[in-house]
Amino acid sequence: MPDPLYSRRNLHFMLYEVFDVLSLAKHPYFAAHDAESFNMVLDTAEGIAAKAMRPFLKESDKQPPELVDGNVKVHPAVHEYYRLFSESGLLTAGFDEKYGGQQLPKTMWAAIDFIIGNAHNGFEMFTSLSVGAARLLISFASSQLVNEYVPKILSGEWTATMCLTETQAGSSLSDIATTAYRQPGESYKIRGQKIFISAGHHDITKNIIHLVLARIQGAAKGVKGISLFVVPKKRITGSDLVDNDVHSIGIYHKMGQRSTPAMHLEFGAGNDCTGHLIGEVGKGLAYMFQMMNAARLGVGLGGTFIASAAYYASLQYARERPQGRRADSKTMNQPPVTIIHHPDVRRMLLLQKTFVEGSLSFLLQCFTYIDLEKISDEKDRQRYTDLLELLTPVAKTYGAEMGIVSVNNGLQVLGGYGYTEDFI
Repeated sequence: MPDPLYSRRNLHFMLYEVFDVLSLAKHPYFAAHDAESFNMVLDTAEGIAAKAMRPFLKESDKQPPELVDGNVKVHPAVHEYYRLFSESGLLTAGFDEKYGGQQLPKTMWAAIDFIIGNAHNGFEMFTSLSVGAARLLISFASSQLVNEYVPKILSGEWTATMCLTETQAGSSLSDIATTAYRQPGESYKIRGQKIFISAGHHDITKNIIHLVLARIQGAAKGVKGISLFVVPKKRITGSDLVDNDVHSIGIYHKMGQRSTPAMHLEFGAGNDCTGHLIGEVGKGLAYMFQMMNAARLGVGLGGTFIASAAYYASLQYARERPQGRRADSKTMNQPPVTIIHHPDVRRMLLLQKTFVEGSLSFLLQCFTYIDLEKISDEKDRQRYTDLLELLTPVAKTYGAEMGIVSVNNGLQVLGGYGYTEDFI
């Protein structure tokens, strides 16, 4: 990208010197990789970011998704991004070879996500949701459901979402009211509404696979009564895709992710919405926590890559904007200096730099634990699991909350220009 929004040098330092990601390649599961392959995937992510993401940041922000006659149209650039990301192999990179993946360490996947989110955090949401949903299906769904849905998601032919929140429940998932009714055979009728479903409807792919938390009719109240279902927007009937009674009845426009539609979805208004149980009855929330925890790390990483973009934009501005004179030279005979020479501006820049590099390191440490969890024996695996359970909510909160502080400092460096749309 002509104006870099992150430091590739610093990213390399963290990956190769701080976390020694090459040591993972000594294990058989990651043995296909080396420095060349790792750098190649980073180059690929940079190429997609430069070609299909960053150039459309401002344009897609001013042309958010629209819900017209029950259909959602997103910015055309999202289509190209999703196609390139899928065809590049990055969508499947972190999956097992048997699913067409490259068995790339999660630490490297986090680096990829950092690069693309840094370029356009609204586009990044589409692919990260599909990755998380496919991973959940592989972990907990029957082989039949995995074979039916995962290849289509990982090829980029279909996308996927997570459907948790409801109007009357909010984040109190124990109070969800969406209901699943048993049908002859192994299917269920799904009836209910979900809100704030990111990428819940769009025109990028022919089908969208929803992972829906619901309560089977007659199940206990509270968390123990919640199960998880795979509910496609269109179900497979023979060789055709037919509507599965999933409808968009409202759209929310996100602040800061304006290119990602947040949908109000209705399932089963016509009593013709079919879903299939994932795993065991009553374990839906436990299954969904895999995707939720991945999303928590994603939130922390999101706060970090947005702050990185803000830091490098304000750093560039501070190097170019002349204003005032040095604190030790107030004579008008001296020419103005760029604002990076002013102590308070430097303080704000250094605060941003400290947060971005520290938070990124913290998050990469968490992703490294995921990789070590994968290749360790039972005793060490439990240790890394415990560390992840402890640190994941911290990583989410710190990255998100301090990311706001960091971005605000970037805004202050830009002065009045920071409060105008023209300087995006």
